[in-house]
Amino acid sequence: MSLTYKHHLPTLILISLLALSLPLLTSLVNKRLDDRSKATEELSNSKVSFKIAFKGIKPNYSCLPSLNKISLEVVNVINRAYQSNIEVPITPVAGETNQDGDQVFLVSNQVLESKFNSVDSSNYLMVGNPSFLTSKLCLNQQASKVDDSVSCNLDLSNTNTTTYDFTNYPLIPGDLNQDGIVNTSDFSIIKSNVDSDSETDCDKEGDINFDGMVNVFDIGYLKTALLTTADQGTIDTSTITPTPTNTPSPTATPTPMQVRYAVMSDIHDNTTALKNMMALAKKDGMDMVILAGDLTTNGTLDQLKAIKKVLDDSGMKYVTTSGNHDGYKDLFDDVFGVGYQSFKINGVKFILIDNSNYTKLDYVSSQKNWILSEVGECKTITCIAVMHRPLNNPWSGHVMGEDNTNSAAEAKWLLKLLVDNKIKETESGHIHHFQTYTLGGMKTNLVGLGSAAYFSEFTVDSSGNITKKQIDYK
Repeated sequence: MSLTYKHHLPTLILISLLALSLPLLTSLVNKRLDDRSKATEELSNSKVSFKIAFKGIKPNYSCLPSLNKISLEVVNVINRAYQSNIEVPITPVAGETNQDGDQVFLVSNQVLESKFNSVDSSNYLMVGNPSFLTSKLCLNQQASKVDDSVSCNLDLSNTNTTTYDFTNYPLIPGDLNQDGIVNTSDFSIIKSNVDSDSETDCDKEGDINFDGMVNVFDIGYLKTALLTTADQGTIDTSTITPTPTNTPSPTATPTPMQVRYAVMSDIHDNTTALKNMMALAKKDGMDMVILAGDLTTNGTLDQLKAIKKVLDDSGMKYVTTSGNHDGYKDLFDDVFGVGYQSFKINGVKFILIDNSNYTKLDYVSSQKNWILSEVGECKTITCIAVMHRPLNNPWSGHVMGEDNTNSAAEAKWLLKLLVDNKIKETESGHIHHFQTYTLGGMKTNLVGLGSAAYFSEFTVDSSGNITKKQIDYK
């Protein structure tokens, strides 16, 4: 080795090390810049902090840690801005209660979407929790229900440091079946779960005060809330987007007569349960039964034919759309016909949408264009959409688009389309329980688990109002 090479060897090694480390250093710098950018973006966004309470929830109750989140919807009245489907963690504030001794919980600096950065203070919050009715929170120190005539005043700017106090308008417990009202159906749930001993155990159905027992205290709280309904918060989303070109004449008027229909979902091959539900729907005078998917477990030809035989033998009119378990699309269509269709009963229009495929609506043919052609008249008549997967849910991610980004985008597109065209409500299955909620401007009914003989019956009156009845065959 030459003396010259030996002399320059340390320099060569240093240059090599720098060359190897340069990409890593660049990556680290870029990551720090990205992190800083994200932090700056988060700091620049609107945010909200507030305290809430739940009627009957005391600081010493053993199951307090189970009450750890709420659902939140944020609305600006003037700018027609809204953000929904926010699941927000809550933490109990040590040593702090409201005027009735209920534990105070805190939501701290919840960051909102950038659409709220430039809005005024005409904002309100819709706050809910499973088993508690949704409350419309509109004013600091609010102590009672407010209606749409009240001028809301909540500043959501990123510079606002106010922690709003809503603790003297506590959320009302008792809505165990999540239908938006506390009634005898909720009382039946508590009655069937009353403990025979004094042992405590968290997450019991019917334990509405989180003390670890279902007892007379839960019944007492429920009695005070009977026939109480959730607060309503609405926003006219039709002003957000241009009016569709296929809008009918504004002179048309709704013409629905009374219609009664049942919706069943998630049968999963339980032909006995299906037979019992169809017989009960017939006895109750339903005009139509709609099957909202997952009629089978695997979608085989034998399974599909077994379900169809029960439906045909029932003597009831019925229509079907498929679910994600009705696997083989060609087989389903061969047995039941195409999974999307529309029909009218006494002026009420039903739109069945096939969102069973996890990747896209246009799985077989151009369903999206068909939906666009069907919803236009729904601004002037009563329309109801039925599909297997719900488009959203306050508490579950088990919805359309849960496992595919393209499908998730289509769910948002479909939700907006239905809201813009004044679809009255949607009926869905997939999540296997009863629930009723309004989220993103759309009312959704989850119709129950058909394999357990649970389903829902609906009545549309002459004014287009829809009422729901939850059916437990057992």
